[in-house]
Amino acid sequence: MGIAKKFYPELDIKNLTRDQAVAIYFRDYWTPMNLQVISNENLVLQIFDMGVNAGIRRAIAIIQRIVGVTSDGIMGQITASVINTRKDNLIELYKQERRKYYRALARRKPELEVFLRGWLNRVDDCKLPQV
Repeated sequence: MGIAKKFYPELDIKNLTRDQAVAIYFRDYWTPMNLQVISNENLVLQIFDMGVNAGIRRAIAIIQRIVGVTSDGIMGQITASVINTRKDNLIELYKQERRKYYRALARRKPELEVFLRGWLNRVDDCKLPQV
């Protein structure tokens, strides 16, 4: 379920239930990220996934830089308002920035290059199912 023993050493990861995993993601990522203020659900999913994979503040700072507000890594009222009134394709812009981040990370730390393809696939696969 994507929960790492490194960050949760006290948990029995092998026997973690879906409900327990959901509670952890809600408590440790969803609530601090304050993403319920964003109206575009696919953009929310991209930001949330980046927060889980690369850190909450980094994930929010990326969208803040894209929309041109103060990049403090906190999803506040101003950031949300600017995001929600934009008409351009923020999802594609955010995905591009995620890809740049992962490529730069692999260049800085060559031992992580083995994960690059998976990270890039993660960006592309991160979307809500069409109904």
